[in-house]
Amino acid sequence: MHILGEINNLRAAQAFSDYLRSRGIENKLNPLEGKVQILILQVEYVSAAAEELQAFMNDPNDPKYLAASWQVNSDDNVKLSGNTLGSIIPQSRFKQTGPVTLGIMILCIVIYSFTNLFQTEIIYEWLAFPATINELSALSEPWRMLTPVFMHFGLMHIAFNLLWWFELGRIIETTESGWQLLMLLVIIGLFSNLWQYTMTGPNFGGLSGVVYGLMGYLWLYGKTNPTAGYQLRPQIVIMMIAWLVFCFIVLENIVANWAHLGGLVIGGLTGFGFGLLHRYSNKPAP
Repeated sequence: MHILGEINNLRAAQAFSDYLRSRGIENKLNPLEGKVQILILQVEYVSAAAEELQAFMNDPNDPKYLAASWQVNSDDNVKLSGNTLGSIIPQSRFKQTGPVTLGIMILCIVIYSFTNLFQTEIIYEWLAFPATINELSALSEPWRMLTPVFMHFGLMHIAFNLLWWFELGRIIETTESGWQLLMLLVIIGLFSNLWQYTMTGPNFGGLSGVVYGLMGYLWLYGKTNPTAGYQLRPQIVIMMIAWLVFCFIVLENIVANWAHLGGLVIGGLTGFGFGLLHRYSNKPAP
């Protein structure tokens, strides 16, 4: 075990520790009075870890450090105390969130709020999936193949979906790009909507199919391209899949289960494909 260095803030030390783990560098935190030691467990990684520490000290506000805290298991989390010397990383996650992630959240909130405020279904009728795939509106209003993802039918529905969109979407946007997130939104949204329509008809809506797709993307991208730093926590995957199974069994006619499954499948396949492509094309890790 090698002492790499010290960081004078617990939150910052945990973010850096999680980032090292996402790069395959196992480490431990040793909290001292007013600072935290970074301990490297394998001597062969000391040199690489030292370079990462220097990069972190030069730019501790880089979003990749905050993203890593969500992506990896933090089994060695340090409890925060009142002795920290002031955060060098902004506590508000919104400050580290890109415009696409926030823009989609705002769009969903505006649509939901306007519809409930004025007690009108006109907007939902304009955004809903066509009654039949061959209906004229499917050709003249092609956006309706995608726009059901922006429709929500209750406070818990929109709150749950936007929470997961925020957490998963911002990882992709900050470590890859907003264009990548938009591309995934369109691909996953179209595929999950079509699958749900094929299985149950046109009466559905919500961002949850896309959320499952983003989870599948991050999960399999990290598995196929370990150097990218994408290592979604296994607990998240297990919980989301367990919820999917529960909904199929208990909430079969209430939840858009086929959109969830379709999103998970296409998102996972997309993550697998991009992971292999970037792994073998020597794409620099974000």
